[in-house]
This record gives sequence, C-alpha cells and structure tokens, in this order.
Amino acid sequence: MENNLLTITHAIQLAVAPVFLLTGIAGLMNVLSSRLARVVDRRRYLLQREDDRADLAAAARDRLSGLASAGLGLTGTGQPASGFMTADPPTISTNSPLPPATNTVAAPDGGISSLTPQEDLAHPSEQAARLRRQQTEDAEEIASLDDRARLMYQSIFFAVFAALMVCLVVTTGFISALTQIDLGRAIAGLFIVSMATLVISLVCFLREVYVAVVAGKMHRRA
Repeated sequence: MENNLLTITHAIQLAVAPVFLLTGIAGLMNVLSSRLARVVDRRRYLLQREDDRADLAAAARDRLSGLASAGLGLTGTGQPASGFMTADPPTISTNSPLPPATNTVAAPDGGISSLTPQEDLAHPSEQAARLRRQQTEDAEEIASLDDRARLMYQSIFFAVFAALMVCLVVTTGFISALTQIDLGRAIAGLFIVSMATLVISLVCFLREVYVAVVAGKMHRRA
C-alpha cells in the first residue's frame, strides 16, 4: 500500500511539468482567440460597408443620369433631348451681360455655392470614383483578413492538438505507474509530437503577425 502511494506521488510530481505546459498553451490559445475575434468583426464591418457603398454608388449613378437628362437636356445616348434648344437662342445685348446658368448647392461651410451644370455633373462622377477606390482598398483588406483568419485557425488547431498530446502524456504516465508497464517510449513519442505541433502553432502565429504588420504598412502608405 505504501509502495503504491509512493508510486502515485512520484507520478504526480512528474506530471507537474506537463501541466505547466498546458497553462502556457491555454494562454496562447486565449491570445489567438482574441485576435481571431477582432479579425472576424473587422471583416464583418467591411462587408457591411461594401453593401452601403453599393447603395451610395447606385444613388450617385441615378443622380448623374438625372442631371444629364434634366439639367443639360441630354438623352441616354448623349444627344440633345427632343425639343431642347432646337430654336435659335435669343439675342442678348452686350450692354447687359448675363452670367451663365448655375445651380446653387450647399457649400461645405454651410453657405451657398454656385456651380455650372458641367461642374454639378462632375460631383457625382468624383463621388463614384472615390467609392470605387475605397471599394478596391476594402477588397484588399478583406483578402488580408482572410489570410490572417486562416493562419490563426491553423495556429489554434495545432495548439489544441499539442494540448491533447500533453494530456495523453500525463495519462500515459499514470497508467505506466499504476500498472508497472514500461510505457517510456510511448510517453517520449507523445511529448515529441506535442512539442512539434506547438512549434508549428507558433510559426503560424508569427506568420499571422507578419501579415498584419505588412497590411498595416500598406494601408498607411496608401
């Protein structure tokens, strides 16, 4: 009885180191889970913004088409609309010059800004170009987020696999101590596998950090 108690005590002492290793793996998985959650939230936000941008682009195209047909009297083919400026223009005396036709719009400072129809047409075009540029940048960021999520998933997978191998090491050690069966090679093999998978997990984590840093530098440069 006393011999069995000493054997179990010795097995518990040998299991202390793998248990501390499990604590470190749990901390790594906590960091990976937090980073993965941030990536998922950011990707969801960009997809929602892309949908909103599509609605804005459609509104800009509608406004541009309305200005082209109503403001300048053009049809969808770019030709003057029927009955628009077909008659000869009236003669205007040079003694009383009139300013060109303008559209009054709200200025950014809250005042009123006068724009010619051609300048008014340029605003929806510039807005559409800006939306397309932002859409391209968001598509690149979404691709980067997909790469980061894939790397973090692989890192979490190998970290969980390493934790399972450590648990098997502890379990096999107790079985060997209680049954007096030599399972030293099995324990060594399981520990080697756990260390190898933990190394792969850390490499994937390092790769994900590198992708995040490179994407951040490209975003600031743009």
